[in-house]
Amino acid sequence: PYIPLDNGTLWKDDAPTPGSHENATVTAPIAGLRCYTALDHIHSGAYVLTGRVVTMDDAGTVHNDGSILVEDGVIVEVWNGDAPSDLTLEGVPVHHTDATIYPGLLDLHNHLHYNTAPVWPVENHMSSPNEWGGYQNRYQWKNHPDYSDFVTKPKMLLHGGPYFNLEFAAMKYVEAKVIVGGTTASQGAPSNPDDAYASVLARNIEDWNFGRDEIHTKVTELESDYIGNHIKTGNASQELDAWFLHLGEGVDESSRAEFDILVANDLLVGELVLIHGTALTATEFQKMGEVGASLVWSPLSNLLLYGDTTDVAAAKAAGVNIALAPDWSPSGSKSPLHELKIADLWDDEILGDIFTDEEMVRMVTSNAADATNWEDHVGRIAPGMAADLAVIDSHHLDPYRNLIDAVDPDVRLTVIGGMALYGDADLMQAMRGDDHEAAGKFDKR
Repeated sequence: PYIPLDNGTLWKDDAPTPGSHENATVTAPIAGLRCYTALDHIHSGAYVLTGRVVTMDDAGTVHNDGSILVEDGVIVEVWNGDAPSDLTLEGVPVHHTDATIYPGLLDLHNHLHYNTAPVWPVENHMSSPNEWGGYQNRYQWKNHPDYSDFVTKPKMLLHGGPYFNLEFAAMKYVEAKVIVGGTTASQGAPSNPDDAYASVLARNIEDWNFGRDEIHTKVTELESDYIGNHIKTGNASQELDAWFLHLGEGVDESSRAEFDILVANDLLVGELVLIHGTALTATEFQKMGEVGASLVWSPLSNLLLYGDTTDVAAAKAAGVNIALAPDWSPSGSKSPLHELKIADLWDDEILGDIFTDEEMVRMVTSNAADATNWEDHVGRIAPGMAADLAVIDSHHLDPYRNLIDAVDPDVRLTVIGGMALYGDADLMQAMRGDDHEAAGKFDKR
């Protein structure tokens, strides 16, 4: 496909345009050329979804008798009750979900290529240097002799060409875990992704999305002499959308001191999406809040590895934008939907319920979109936004508690770019016809 750049020119992606031959050549005037990204606006046509619509807009609007008009992968209109008189809906199919519709969940912290592995057996690798057990920093557990057997080797055996060479099959399994939980975008593909990663069904946050590719990631240690000119330049030109940085992962002073390097090297920018920050204090969060940086909280992984988690109470008090994500399967939960349960339990039992249910849900929707500078595209349900949606069975009167308490079987439908990709058999049949496959005995497609 041809992708429009900000300067008005076109860039040709390596992948063939859907529906064309591999080597086909198409001649068309630029003014009439319709451009697609790999996952933007992939659905062609129009339909209406009805249900309780949780918009996640700033006012917290919920339409109990809501409807969403989707056309060519984009939300055209949202309303409560009767359709607006100026809408022409003749011939447009209407799909009644009898459920609650949310923006698709956004996963801002993962390592997708490791997610075929089960949870690393905690009893095999826990040390006890702090109150609840656990390591002091992330550089310790990688040296445990079990790390290779339980984490590294399973990935290498499945993905590696000299071994099983099942990278595509492994990623199909991983992407199924993503969309089954209502997630529509994930961060954390490897730094050198190939077609196995580029073709995942959910949006790959580091890849080309919405006509841009201005997101950077650093997982490795922030060295004291790290310059990061691409971050400084992108910040100065306002071209940078987000910088995902693993930092302060641990509970010791050396982990906290990584933040000092960030500040000393002039890398504390508003586009920073700081992952973990387990060792940070109110002082560091105050500095993050002053520049508008964001935090990604991964409580389960923190607790299993370090026996403690990020001081999100201090982060909230400092005005830091907080997102919630699962990390990876060796020490984290399966999806943002599952991580919500851990965060909610920690909030109730340890923090004294400082976050409302709505604030919790924002961590996996609107807050996450704001962190990536995707607020004009996803994270909320509004006209002009991409039709990335998670439809969840309604089992609670409060729409936010409804999502927090939901589990995978409650996911009625996952929609990305207007395309129904996973859901209950009745909705998939109505929206896809025969273009779907049954998922075992679960009556899902």
